[in-house]
Amino acid sequence: MLAAAECRRDEIDVIGFGCGPGSFTGVRIAAAVAQALAFVADARVLPVPSARVWFESAQRQLPAGSLSANCLVAVASRGQAYYLSHLLVSGQAVTTVREAALYEAPPDWLIETADTESWSVIGQVPEWLPESLQNIAHETVEPAADTVLDFVQGQHNTGMSLAPEYALPSYVQGDSPWKKQSTVS
Repeated sequence: MLAAAECRRDEIDVIGFGCGPGSFTGVRIAAAVAQALAFVADARVLPVPSARVWFESAQRQLPAGSLSANCLVAVASRGQAYYLSHLLVSGQAVTTVREAALYEAPPDWLIETADTESWSVIGQVPEWLPESLQNIAHETVEPAADTVLDFVQGQHNTGMSLAPEYALPSYVQGDSPWKKQSTVS
């Protein structure tokens, strides 16, 4: 892989990877590969949340000024369950207001604060999202790994990267397809 990229392992400082939440198998594989490569290259790792991947992709793929100050990022889980994250954009600064959580209906915090002028929606839009927000969704945005390169390097340069053993997937509490059932005899 390094030969194909015309790169030596001593040239690798940090390995960024999509840590989720998202496809269970996908985030596990991403974490395992990032960790293995980082150990081999004696590099650091930087887990990148799904919401940040979608946001950085939107920044690159949409015309300048397309995104509002409040960005709702939606990532499909299964059925009608979606991971929703709230990012706040102020100039060049991006702050995570609400980390990804799993929802099967619009959360109260979104209903109470969402007006179409101050929000942008990025990602896979849930059918249950209020129509006013569905109408402003940027559904053409596709998550792309190359869009997070500058973010990963910037985070690494500010000391945010981690040792390889911390290349772990992000799990959301309560997100399991397995439901406990009791049987009555």
